[in-house]
Amino acid sequence: MTRTTTALVAPTLDGSFTLEQVNLESLQSDEALVEIHAVGVCHTDLSCASGKLPCAPNAVLGHEGAGVVLETGSAVTTVSKGDKVLLSFAHCGSCSGCESGHPAYCYGFKDYNFAGKRQDGSTALFITKDGQKQPIHSTFFGQSSFARHAIVHRSSLVKVPQETPLDLFAPLGCGIQTGVGAVLNTLNVKPGSSLAVFGVGSVGLAAVMAAKARQVGTIIAIDLHPERIELAKQLGATHGVLGPDQDGIINGIKDICPPIGVDFAVDCTGVPSIIETMVESLGMKGRAATVGAPGGNAQARIGIMSHLTYGREYVGCSMGDGNPLIPELIRMHSQGLLPLEKLIAYYDINDHERAIMDTKSGKTMVNLPSPFNNIPRVKLLFNRPADIEPLSRLTKDLNCNTQLWIAREDGNSGLAFAGNKVRKLEYVLADALAQGADTLVTTGGIQSNHMCQTSAAAARLGLEVALYPMDAVASNDAEYKYSGNVQVNDILGAETFPLGTSEDVVVDTLKKRGRKLYSIPPGASTHPQGGLGYARWVFELLEQEARLGISFGVIALAAGSCSTLGGMVAGLKLAQKYGLQGSKKRLIGFSILRPSKEEARELVLTIAKNTASRIGITPGEITEDDFEIDISYLGGSYGQLDERTAEGMKELARMEGILTDPVYTGKAFTGLLHTARKGEFKNKNVLFVHTGGQAALGAYPGLR
Repeated sequence: MTRTTTALVAPTLDGSFTLEQVNLESLQSDEALVEIHAVGVCHTDLSCASGKLPCAPNAVLGHEGAGVVLETGSAVTTVSKGDKVLLSFAHCGSCSGCESGHPAYCYGFKDYNFAGKRQDGSTALFITKDGQKQPIHSTFFGQSSFARHAIVHRSSLVKVPQETPLDLFAPLGCGIQTGVGAVLNTLNVKPGSSLAVFGVGSVGLAAVMAAKARQVGTIIAIDLHPERIELAKQLGATHGVLGPDQDGIINGIKDICPPIGVDFAVDCTGVPSIIETMVESLGMKGRAATVGAPGGNAQARIGIMSHLTYGREYVGCSMGDGNPLIPELIRMHSQGLLPLEKLIAYYDINDHERAIMDTKSGKTMVNLPSPFNNIPRVKLLFNRPADIEPLSRLTKDLNCNTQLWIAREDGNSGLAFAGNKVRKLEYVLADALAQGADTLVTTGGIQSNHMCQTSAAAARLGLEVALYPMDAVASNDAEYKYSGNVQVNDILGAETFPLGTSEDVVVDTLKKRGRKLYSIPPGASTHPQGGLGYARWVFELLEQEARLGISFGVIALAAGSCSTLGGMVAGLKLAQKYGLQGSKKRLIGFSILRPSKEEARELVLTIAKNTASRIGITPGEITEDDFEIDISYLGGSYGQLDERTAEGMKELARMEGILTDPVYTGKAFTGLLHTARKGEFKNKNVLFVHTGGQAALGAYPGLR
């Protein structure tokens, strides 16, 4: 039986990628089948996809894979089924380069890594079109790991301990080992010496970290981007020089390392003009290496006389001359010498376009932590994080050394009025689709944003939706029961049962019509998948913090059905497990539903622990110290608009032009504003998470 898998395919050589179903050939004796949990995105992948390096159309690339072995061929002896592995370059193992302990200089390196086929000429992947089998350019670096499953050559397999976080260590297979190996192996940089690193992307930053670990005295980072130089300094660089002026770079290096230049240098760009600059920046008996692949027949000019007179050396470096270097890199990380967490941003495979765009612009990333990759998700959000904006006028008005920001989750999707429920539904509705449901059944208060967003998501996915609202707010206003979200539900095509109709009646009615039902609890919160959306959001936030150059010490939001807060608790705990910068935060949920702090706290704990168990965290690691509940701004009861909330909503609207709603965000923001005015957040960046719901404003005509 032919096995299939999902892969990221480069269909042409124009740099584009598409997600497609491909077929896997049978394993050969020297191969293993690996389930890929995470894969790094490297410039080499992008260069091949754009035709700058050897490749062919319809290629599956990817060469920084990490996963679990599912099956092995008879000649594979280093790993077994169930082993965790990191994947690196392939080599023959029998030529003089391999036998001398330098497999990165295998005589067959090009054939094993770039040919797109096995040694017998067959391919590991294929598609069937018009009844004909069509081969796919694969076995890239012995793996082609831009896929859920990869057929991997035995030489590319590196077994790692079972406790190894695969998503964190995936980039070790190429980029990180190349940068570290250039410093430790190829150049053998000496303690107390000087080193210049040209280009401080992921490879260059790895070189900087290796130099710091080697106790190099002067480490100079050269780049076109000031923020990358700043990160290099955080990781160990002692100086920075901003490009691109060649003479300015050379003179800057000579000023730092007089009279002629540095002892060692490594180029991570492959750009001929930068290589020329690097060689000219070397001091007496200086040594330089290039690790960046330029593509084509690029040539650099070197001044022979100065090269001869100063005894300079210039060499190439392949894969850090590793054998492999991965076990040493893991050891360095365990000793705090290789803080990979500071280089990595996490992306879901469905966001591959953004990941590739960010790679081109100079970011380093791998997929989301591996637990997320094994949980089905239907894409409803935009291909970008929701905006984070400063509340500048309110901050100035507060005058209490607190900087207020707002996360616009009310703009995270094109569905109706967006909001936090859309993020939750991505995981919940993936389960509904997997079960073959054609009708969603859910409930909530009359003006429930959850019911509204479920109706919108159902429309997007071609599902029916049945609502049985609860009369959760005592109101005699006709507008309350027939406008706002109620009107939106009608426009979206939801079938709304009369107030007070029980779920049993709804289910019985729909089953008689032959519907395949999928029930969703209020807010999707107590659903097994309900907290996953905001656990995932945490990693988006940490990436945005890195981009903005700030860290939010406090996050505040509405706590109703509580899975937004519970998901955040679990997500931050996972981020802390990986040691990600900025993952220790104060979480405050302002209750808009429950007058009992203990009841709300128990619900958050239950949801957070359930979510934690699904993403690799022991539930016992979640405690009530991970978050706070404030019941002071409930304003009477759920959905009732009190004067204090109305004033808070109008203040945000009139100072910043941002609308909230009376049920959720208005009360929570009012609570945040009052707490800030008490001086509780001094010298903090405070983030308010706007979870949407503005459509409900129409149900409150008295709010002016």
